[in-house]
Amino acid sequence: MERSYRVPASTYFGLGLFAAGLAFVCLLVPCIFAYPARPISQIVLLSVLTVAIPSATIWWLSRFRITITPTALRYSSPFRDERSINLPEIESSEVIFQRGTYGVRPLLEVRAPGVTLRIHFKVFSHEARKDLFQVTGANKSLEPTATAPPVSTDK
Repeated sequence: MERSYRVPASTYFGLGLFAAGLAFVCLLVPCIFAYPARPISQIVLLSVLTVAIPSATIWWLSRFRITITPTALRYSSPFRDERSINLPEIESSEVIFQRGTYGVRPLLEVRAPGVTLRIHFKVFSHEARKDLFQVTGANKSLEPTATAPPVSTDK
């Protein structure tokens, strides 16, 4: 049975709304209240840019997809085409923390002979992450598990 996961609608709404608000506040508000008044062509250009920014954010989110079949794991991201790895060939999988210009982000690294997938799993739903971790055999969650202190029988 094939299971396919995309970014949840709540992420589209939240991140798209955030990008739209940020674009509006940073681009249009200063232009509208500027003195002397800006030319209408500049206001129209900035309005188009204000709409393009959340549209690009939504397109970017739409490119994330995980497909799990009985024999393979396929992942597509905004920066790469769809890549596939056969499930029986998986040698190891672990959560790594990749440092970059935007800080540290957790990735699920799945290795097989000649193939390494780095999956940005945080954008997917909890159900998708749970299924992904179960299929790849990686540690089951990023949350530390709560352990109770040992019960002593001494009186």
